[in-house]
Parts: sequence; C-alpha cells; structure tokens
Amino acid sequence: MSATLAARAVVENLPRTVDVVTYAGDDLSLTITVTDDGQPADLTGAQVRAQIRTRPGSPGLLASFAVGIDGNVITIGLPGMITAQLPWLAVYDCELDRDGVRTLVAGTIRTWPQVTQ
Repeated sequence: MSATLAARAVVENLPRTVDVVTYAGDDLSLTITVTDDGQPADLTGAQVRAQIRTRPGSPGLLASFAVGIDGNVITIGLPGMITAQLPWLAVYDCELDRDGVRTLVAGTIRTWPQVTQ
C-alpha cells in the first residue's frame, strides 16, 4: 500500500502591508508607484479610493484620503486638520479600480498626539 501526497499550494492575493506612524496635526502624504510586470502601469481612467476606519469592516468612516494620480504614481494624503482628529490606532487601505478592484496597500495608522497647540 502506498500513499501519494498532493502538494498544497497557497496563492496569496493580499495587498502590501504598509503601517504608518504620523503626528496629529501634521499633513500626511503617501506615494504608491504602480507597475505591471516591472513596467509603469497605465492608470488612464482608473479610480482610486483610500479610507481610514477604526477597524476592518467598521461602518464608521474616520476619513477619506485625497487622491492624486500622475502617470503610474498615486499619491494619497490627509491635511493636518484631519490627522489631528484621528485616534491613536486605526486601519486604512487603498484600492485601485482598473478593470476590477485591487487593494494596493493596507495597514495600521498610529497617530501620536501633538504637543504644540
């Protein structure tokens, strides 16, 4: 009697984890460069959304990032008046909708309280 073991494959389709530490009241800007097989991606007509919530699946939206696209570079940002209101710990992600939705980055945002007011 013999047994044959099948190799188990794991296919990961997860966004890149990018945890952010920022300072309350400071402007925040993140830059994401998008490539296809090592070449600059064509983002013509693409839609980008990025939001912050207290935890994944939470119905309460803390903030939406302002989004800019220049070629294959996406910039997401928040003004200081928004970061001043963020809790110590929250989560965010950034989705690209171009022939289907793909979450590019996700992670936590830790916001240190400001001293100077």
